[in-house]
Amino acid sequence: MHNTVETHCNASLQKFKNIFRIPTNRLPGWDYLSSGYYFVTICTYKKKEYFGEIVNGKMNLSEIGKVTENELLKTEQIRQNVKIDEYGIMPNHVHAIIVIHNTNAVETSRRDVSTNKWQLRPN
Repeated sequence: MHNTVETHCNASLQKFKNIFRIPTNRLPGWDYLSSGYYFVTICTYKKKEYFGEIVNGKMNLSEIGKVTENELLKTEQIRQNVKIDEYGIMPNHVHAIIVIHNTNAVETSRRDVSTNKWQLRPN
């Protein structure tokens, strides 16, 4: 058992930019295909403040921030089994609680990728 856990831990360490070894953020043993609430954070490249600024304690979205918010809210229209429970847009990152109501794999067909075996293209 110890070797299996050690192998899993070593396998979960990935090189980032060929410099750092970082552990996976995934919860060991959790089935990520199951329904549930998922907390997601998406950060901008090099923490650049694309989405707007905070003025007097209030987030004022830039044009890019408004586009980001609109696209985030389209998630529910595009993916029938996904709902946005709560979200917050900050100057350089977005937080969202995403609810997945599905026991099947989430399809990514809008990006020409499928998790269904019969839809996969041969190499």
